Amino acid sequence: MKRLSEVLTQFTRFKENRSGSMAVLTATALVAVALAAGSALDFSRVAHTKTVISDALDAAILAAGNDLSQGRAVNAEFRQDFEEFFHANIDLRASIAGNYSVVEFSVDEDTGEIHGKVSGEIEMTLMKFAGYETMTLETEATAIFSNSDVEIAMMLDVTGSMGGSKINSLRLAATDAVNILLPEPDTQGVRIGLVPYSWSVNAGNYADDVTANASDKCVTERAGVEAYSDVSALVVPVGADSRAVDADKCPDLEILPLTDRENTLKNKISQLSAGGYTAGHLGVAWSYYMLSEKWQDLWPSASDPADYSEDVRKVAVLMTDGEFNTFYDETSGNPWGPYVDESSDHAEAICADMKAPKAGEPGITIYSVAFQAPSAAEATLRECASADTATETYYYSASSEQELREAFRAIAGSIKTLRLSN
Repeated sequence: MKRLSEVLTQFTRFKENRSGSMAVLTATALVAVALAAGSALDFSRVAHTKTVISDALDAAILAAGNDLSQGRAVNAEFRQDFEEFFHANIDLRASIAGNYSVVEFSVDEDTGEIHGKVSGEIEMTLMKFAGYETMTLETEATAIFSNSDVEIAMMLDVTGSMGGSKINSLRLAATDAVNILLPEPDTQGVRIGLVPYSWSVNAGNYADDVTANASDKCVTERAGVEAYSDVSALVVPVGADSRAVDADKCPDLEILPLTDRENTLKNKISQLSAGGYTAGHLGVAWSYYMLSEKWQDLWPSASDPADYSEDVRKVAVLMTDGEFNTFYDETSGNPWGPYVDESSDHAEAICADMKAPKAGEPGITIYSVAFQAPSAAEATLRECASADTATETYYYSASSEQELREAFRAIAGSIKTLRLSN
């Protein structure tokens, strides 16, 4: 092993070396470092740009699919509108530089398949010094659209842990989904309902009827043999526990039954606010009730869920950021918990009944989204979600606002299409 004095002597000689080779090596190293940093910056820009272009292409295909499902003729104007929709989405992102064009576009009216491909170039910054002036970007997507009517119930967590930036993230994500599912004011065949929940559900004007006049606002779980079923509350009322009713433990926002009014949905979503504990099983239950044919006598005619049928796709989207910890069907103790097992078990039992076939017809499809949620909540949502397939994902875990929005957009795209792949 070299002694310290020898090491110091060698370092001094290196420092005092005036030969050209050291300058060349140093300059070469600096150039390499600069190119590496420039490459990282440029490739980051490329990745971001490709994501934006892909999202714009997906949105354009979804809009074209909506036109196709409404019976619009496929002609030159159809393609022109497709391209204009794509470019409008690109133009919204002023930070995206470059020229991008639709190089492939096809529509099969018999199968409902729409295919698009986009190509363009992005100018390099530091990479141009290495001889790379531009980089070509290409992305494509294919969607097969269903002509079936769709009913969607979105269960939205408005508990206290969703306060601050998280509730705003949820507003953005839910609005994204509405924009995809109802791209035009006159979109036909798609209706969406909203179920905000915290330590109970605010049933609003429907509370008196569903609780047999035990509550005019706040509702809790149904006990007994119909605890997990969709039997009408006009036959077997849901709960109106005094610990919730007297304390008025309701979210401020009332439920919104199925509607195709885009502005009504967006206005309701914009009012989401956070507070209270997590009775997640109640959100699950009311998502079921909103979609069940057995509840047709409760809702206004425009919000009546259709009969269970192969011609109608019924979908629930369940979202939470926390453990289901509030449960009222107890003979003693405080209703806001810890009743994680009771609330989550109750929710999973309802989910099982939702997914089960109804008189030979398909059951309700369930997507679920865990947003920065603990493992217990993730386990509940995984159990509730429909089983993933090779081409379809039903459970999503989001750790940021971007991931939450991506999950809601992916779910909306999946609902609107039979398949959407980039």
